[in-house]
Amino acid sequence: MFTPSAAEIERARSLVERFERAGSGVTRDVSGRMIDEAVVRGARRVLAAVPGRG
Repeated sequence: MFTPSAAEIERARSLVERFERAGSGVTRDVSGRMIDEAVVRGARRVLAAVPGRG
């Protein structure tokens, strides 16, 4: 099973938090890259792969 690294988990959490705070369909990450629903779905899959989360 895929277990994400600490850096991947932190990035995923950051992406989801930024997206939720934005309150709209698109925002940007700390590097200026676009975050949309597809990116957030991927980030949520990473977080779902963290042992102990469900």
